[in-house]
Amino acid sequence: MRLIFQMGEYRVFISRSSEDAGVAKLLCAWIEKAGALPVMGETHLEGGATFRQSLCCLVPSCNECVVILSPSALNSPWVSWELGLADAEERMVVPFLYEMKKSELSRDERWQALIGDRTAFQFDQVETYYRELVERVARFEERSNAEIDPVGDTELENQIGEIVRAMRRKT
Repeated sequence: MRLIFQMGEYRVFISRSSEDAGVAKLLCAWIEKAGALPVMGETHLEGGATFRQSLCCLVPSCNECVVILSPSALNSPWVSWELGLADAEERMVVPFLYEMKKSELSRDERWQALIGDRTAFQFDQVETYYRELVERVARFEERSNAEIDPVGDTELENQIGEIVRAMRRKT
């Protein structure tokens, strides 16, 4: 199986359930803004390859894995499989909690083992993740942070704000 990526680009695999596609799309925008390439299994499939074959190539080709943990993700066999693959490949795993709290993961031994003591971001902390990602991309590409735009993207900030407000209304 062939993967066509440019050399020297920082890639972030996004693991999520199909129900979290909208949240993943917003994270993709932040990841691109940070200078990295967002990668998702369904958007980088090669004709004739199975989903599992694609993932076995995609995840190791990425520098880190963002996993969107939501109630639907906890029921997805693919999300836990992708997270296990990223962990086995010793990729940095960044959990994002969406519509849930980290304490809810402790109810399930499988998820507790997969997430462990990793720092998990609440979705309203996307700007913190963005800043950290900008630094990792800059180090990876051996260039200064000045080449990458500061946060200041009003449209993305407004979209994140809408999601956070909706989450707070539900709780």
